[in-house]
Amino acid sequence: MTTDPPVHPTETLTSPTGDQAATDTEMVPVIRELWRLGFTTTACCQDVGEATADVRAQRATRSATAVTASSRITRATHC
Repeated sequence: MTTDPPVHPTETLTSPTGDQAATDTEMVPVIRELWRLGFTTTACCQDVGEATADVRAQRATRSATAVTASSRITRATHC
């Protein structure tokens, strides 16, 4: 599997579960503190817009589909 090149400088951290995680250097203290407090993390980027662009695009597509389906159902129930 190929991955996108990092946008920001990263540091490899070892999670509490032993997984290796490339972490943006500016986020390292935050991630270490979250782990210390018992939180589980799944992704990290110092620019949330870059980190969530694909997720937001997928949500927008699903939302548009849901609105279209909902509109059809609404029209059908009001007939």
